[in-house]
Amino acid sequence: RDFILGRRTSLDLFPPDTLTRWDKRIEQTFELVVKLEPGEYSYRLRIRHEAPERTLNKVVEETLNLNGRPLFASNDKQIQLYNDSHVAGPQLLPDWHVSGISRVHERIENLKLTAFRRAIESTLVLALNPDLVSAEAIPIHVSIRRNGKMLNEKRMRFLNKTLYKVDLEEVFSCMKQGDVLILNPARKVDWKGKRARGNCSRDPRIGYTLSQPRSLSPSCPAVTMAGDSTRSACGRSLSSCR
Repeated sequence: RDFILGRRTSLDLFPPDTLTRWDKRIEQTFELVVKLEPGEYSYRLRIRHEAPERTLNKVVEETLNLNGRPLFASNDKQIQLYNDSHVAGPQLLPDWHVSGISRVHERIENLKLTAFRRAIESTLVLALNPDLVSAEAIPIHVSIRRNGKMLNEKRMRFLNKTLYKVDLEEVFSCMKQGDVLILNPARKVDWKGKRARGNCSRDPRIGYTLSQPRSLSPSCPAVTMAGDSTRSACGRSLSSCR
């Protein structure tokens, strides 16, 4: 994103230590596909590390296509601009370390290219921050409500016990259509504080309603949050919010 928008150069963003350690090739290739209202954009960037020991590299290819037709193309010798009808226009000299797309001024004839650039600008790039990850596991209490009553069957080993991990495959195999699965903290938890620190995004009491008859299979079914019509897929096992 920072490269396409011209905020930083290839020298800043792609130093030699970003090369794959076990691969001896001196080129890096990045490809991005974005679906917007005009169609499917395909962006490709290829960088060659000419002298890794001196942290020198240059852009040898940068292209942008819309539905397979060119909007922008450059190599280490020239930049070829195209209008919204994909007709070749002016040619420019490239900067080996700066995105050519960032240098294109918005005009009436290149609105498709600038639409891609605005989409990239509004994109949020997220990554896990290990420093903020908590190692604490919160024990949970599992129960199932059927026809307004809480179940208490001995064959359901997971019921009414304090657990740190729930095998949802086993749980769903015991549920019928309309049953509600409730996951509750087994001890008092500072949910407000956890949400403020970014460690938990769910309410302390979570209910799931089985949305279809359950048959034992390798994959878990879709479930519907109790009191809501929004469906979401769930994994085979579920740990408490951490």
